[in-house]
Amino acid sequence: MKLDNKELLERLSTSRRAFNATAFAELDRNLSDNEREEWNAIYASFSSRSLLRNTVIGLESIPFPTDDKPEQVLTCMVVMRHLVKVLIPLPLFWIEPTGINPNSVIGADVDYIIIDPIVSTGWDTVLTECEEAGIPVIVIDRTIDDSDKYISWVGSNFKNEGLAAGEWLKAYTDAKGISDVNVLVIEGTTGASAQIGRTDGFKEIADANGWNILDSQTGDFTQAGGQEVMESYIKSYEGQFNVVVCQNDNEAFGAMDAMKAAGISYGVDGDVILISFDACTAGLEYVMSGDINADFECNPLAAPFVEDVIQQLESGSTPDKEVYMVEHWYVNEDILSSITVNGEEQELTVVTQEIVDAQY
Repeated sequence: MKLDNKELLERLSTSRRAFNATAFAELDRNLSDNEREEWNAIYASFSSRSLLRNTVIGLESIPFPTDDKPEQVLTCMVVMRHLVKVLIPLPLFWIEPTGINPNSVIGADVDYIIIDPIVSTGWDTVLTECEEAGIPVIVIDRTIDDSDKYISWVGSNFKNEGLAAGEWLKAYTDAKGISDVNVLVIEGTTGASAQIGRTDGFKEIADANGWNILDSQTGDFTQAGGQEVMESYIKSYEGQFNVVVCQNDNEAFGAMDAMKAAGISYGVDGDVILISFDACTAGLEYVMSGDINADFECNPLAAPFVEDVIQQLESGSTPDKEVYMVEHWYVNEDILSSITVNGEEQELTVVTQEIVDAQY
């Protein structure tokens, strides 16, 4: 089934009708005056379709599958007021939405635009128009390479993550009395900033310690890719490796499937030390169970850091051009309490059920 614009709008309108039929007075009974004022503004904006006014902070894609396009996504306006995020599908505003980008909402009375760029180039024209319109732009997650016409970039220090993984492996193998370190690396998507940073950071520590990196191939940040690469590694390097580094949790899950099928033990007390990145909930569950030895967080929660940048701007201060988010290093065993990265002591966190429950 392929939805045309009319059918799509009808499906979206179903949510509106359900929204309007909700007994908000009962739901709002225990709200404070400030909370009630905030929600009343959201209700009124949603009902009147006036959400563009002063509150659009960016665009976000959400899954919107159809029978013939199960992977289809729907681009939405993001409206953020305090702790409430509202996603407004673009078809509610444009009957023929095509190629929407931040330039398309500059006509609205926007306070800030937040961009999570899929590609790193081609942004200078758009950012110039934002600058000329007097609208501050904050970039999150991925970087922009061909323009500096934004206020701040907020994201992860991917090289620091790679350095941390290497420093942990050095301290861990020393503590375990392991002197022969032979590593297989399953990289992320080639050219992605996370792939580049994590590769460079880990390799710096590996080279400094004379470790043998047997091979390094991309698994495209997917479980299927991780499994495929690991299966190939097992055939090519059987009995030669004792460390596998996966540049995200999905790849680690695939590598685990491949090693399990081949009868190779991994994780705590296994023959292979398994290192991962991201530290999503499922990844931490495997750290807690001992299947993954260590998982180095890539913090996806940019909002508090973006809020801090905006508060600095509102107060007349100048925020840093680069804002690195706080990230944590998670392990199964408590034989190490910290590691030193770039001369700075950084804490290691032993995963518990409480930590898993609190993770994104």
